[in-house]
This record gives sequence, structure tokens and C-alpha cells, in this order.
Amino acid sequence: MNEDVADKEIEALIAQLALPEMNSAVLGSEAVPAEQQRDALHTHVRDLRAASPYDALGEAAERLAALGSRAVAPLLRLGLRSPSWGVRNTSVMLLGEIGDVRAVEPLIAALDDDNGIVRSGVAAALGKLGDARAVEPLLQRLAAAEPAFKPASLIPPGGAASLDLRGKMRVMRAVMDGSFMGSAAGVASALAEIGDRRATLPLIETLNSLDATTQREAAEALGKLGDPRAVEPLHTLLARLNEFAPPTPEPAETPGASIEEQARYALAQIQEFPTQMLRDAVQAALDQLANVPSEPPTAF
Repeated sequence: MNEDVADKEIEALIAQLALPEMNSAVLGSEAVPAEQQRDALHTHVRDLRAASPYDALGEAAERLAALGSRAVAPLLRLGLRSPSWGVRNTSVMLLGEIGDVRAVEPLIAALDDDNGIVRSGVAAALGKLGDARAVEPLLQRLAAAEPAFKPASLIPPGGAASLDLRGKMRVMRAVMDGSFMGSAAGVASALAEIGDRRATLPLIETLNSLDATTQREAAEALGKLGDPRAVEPLHTLLARLNEFAPPTPEPAETPGASIEEQARYALAQIQEFPTQMLRDAVQAALDQLANVPSEPPTAF
């Protein structure tokens, strides 16, 4: 039945994956008045809500997923090459869900997408595909030593509350174009999903990162990989974290918060409470490894 679907119909479905986008480059720009940037963002959000395109996008994505392998070639040809990062991102997710190995090499190439959200989605899709060809390219991204997330570059020393309007717009630009995501975002999880223990030693090395989010992703991946060589390094990291364990923060309630306030709060949470999140992830990884034999498999 899938073979009876015309190429033109599939192309039309891929086109429906697009959402209205605004030029995020103006946000935070010194050449555009901050108030004008804010007004442009509010107008975009209002128009997006009024258009309600999400139902059509969801229906198109479901129909493409149902087509299975029949949709793979069009998604690779049109979806991954779309000028819309939203189309590329949804195409990447669909390719991961469909699970056709024809997508492996094109997705590896898409690890260099200029949008960080898409790059993270590519890593997740490669993890779902579980193909060993992705291990080395993913390890290269892990070795780049770039933080998985970079909110600190957007937040001044005084904290998120000290951001002026232009600073808030810069945060929104980073959210919209994915530039707050480093090249390693999602990579550790993808390596864990593939399950290749070649990733163990690089992930152990990543535990020494100065970025807590990157450390947390590495710890979670090591727990899933189940390699006993990770136990001692994880214990060492946990002991170090226990010396400086912060109190667990209460999540703030933000009913009716604007989109800028929500983004600022989310980034502030990542910046201010990484140690507790990391500590929990390390303990969870150790719990997963508790019943693993002390010696790795002979074949490794």
C-alpha cells in the first residue's frame, strides 16, 4: 500500500513539516532597537499561535512515519536539505523512528548542521538506528571538548535577573537557532543507545569536563553501557561532588510567564543547579552498574 503513495504526495507532506519562522538574527542585534526586537518576537509568537500549525504538522509527521521505508528517500532528499531548520529537525526524528539504515550516512553528515537543535536530533536519531558506523563520528564530536550546553555564555555574572532587554533577546536567539547547544549535545546518549563499548574510555574522560551538563550526559551513558571500568571513575566523581553538594532547589512557579521569561528561567536553572543534577545522574549510573561483573567481557 505504501508503494501506491505518489512522490508528490510525500513531498507535500514534507512541506507541511514547516512552521512559520522569524529571522532570529535580529534578536540581540546592536543595529536594531531592543524594543523593536521584542515587538517582532511578540508578533511572531502571536501569529504562530493564531495560525495553529501544529495539528497539520503532527498529522503530516504521523503519515510520513506510517509510510516507513517509502518515505526515507524523500526525507533524505528534501527534508534534510530544507532551508527550514524545523523541517530538518522533524525529518531527522522521523528517520530515527523509521529505522532504515539508508539514513545512517546522510545523518552522519548532518552532524555538522548549523542549527544546534538539529544536530542534537541527529545524534538521537543515530542512537535509535544503532549502527556502528556512527560511533567514530560521534566520538569525534565528544572529543571536541565543547560543552553540551552553553548557557553561561549568555548569562552575565549577576545572573539571569540582571539581563537587560537586549540580553533577553540574545537568549531567545540562542534558543531559536540552537546556538546554546555545543557539538556534544546528545552525543553521549546516542553512544549509549548504540551500545558500543568503544565509547567507554572517551566517556570516562568526559567525566573530567568542566561542564556539568556534559558530565551528566556522560554519566548517564556509562550507566547504560554497563561497562564495569566506569565504576571507579564514577565513584571518584561522586565523592568530589559530595564535598560541595548544594541544597536541592524548589522549582519556581511561573504561570502566565512570557516566552522570554520562560527561556531565561530554564537557562538559569541549568546554570544554577547543575551539581545536584549531576550528582543524581552519577548515583543512578552507579546503581545501574551495581550488578555488573567486575571484569569486562573477554571479547572486548
